[in-house]
Amino acid sequence: VIKTRRLVCLVMFFSLAVRRRVAGASEALVRKLKALPLRPSTVAASDLCPAFPRLACRSAGSTPSAGPRRRAGSRLSKERHAQPEHFSAQTQAAVEALQGEWGDDIGLTISVSGFEAKFSDSTEAWKFKEVPGGVLLLRGARLTGSAAAPVWQFPTGVERRWARALAACSGDIAWAECFLRFKAARLQLRQQLQEALAKLHFDRAMQLKAAWQHGSDGAPAAQAERLLPGRLLVPGVCFRHREFHYRGVIL
Repeated sequence: VIKTRRLVCLVMFFSLAVRRRVAGASEALVRKLKALPLRPSTVAASDLCPAFPRLACRSAGSTPSAGPRRRAGSRLSKERHAQPEHFSAQTQAAVEALQGEWGDDIGLTISVSGFEAKFSDSTEAWKFKEVPGGVLLLRGARLTGSAAAPVWQFPTGVERRWARALAACSGDIAWAECFLRFKAARLQLRQQLQEALAKLHFDRAMQLKAAWQHGSDGAPAAQAERLLPGRLLVPGVCFRHREFHYRGVIL
């Protein structure tokens, strides 16, 4: 009990001493302020009250400095909208190829105009940048794919894939007819292969299988480069997604 009383008394003594010191410092500060002229000026607090040597006082006409968080946000905004001084020829060609409307794999729409891109989840425009090595940078992601099939990789390793909002050659009637003829021929070849296997005509089946895997089925030379990568994709074909590993069938 005696120790507790001593501790209480000690705490009360220190509390009273701190109150007296603060009260004395406040009175001295008020007296100093009353003695100052009314014109706006910047006054050091150490001149007004020695008890607060680190305090900085400003007059009513001065503007307080922005905090570090506000300055950081302003700097980020400037960097985000900074226009690079120049682009290399390769980067300029990539930006030109990216002009127009796009969509990505998470449902965002992107509109590219000039050296700016607008995303549907933001009201501001993002500037294209070029980093050392001639790599195109947008919104913190690097262009790792081609301009025809853009893949944007973030520093975390996350990738975003773009596709045209309007499919290429969607208004080309000649291309549409060529595409349908090619797919019809491929589908007919697949049906013939199934019939040969069902009738146990193995020699015929081997020939049809080779034509199915490597043949072009009369695809025009001008369109073969675009048609042949999808030659195995016809109605009835089952597939497994390479990245997400889900299974499906083409209807």
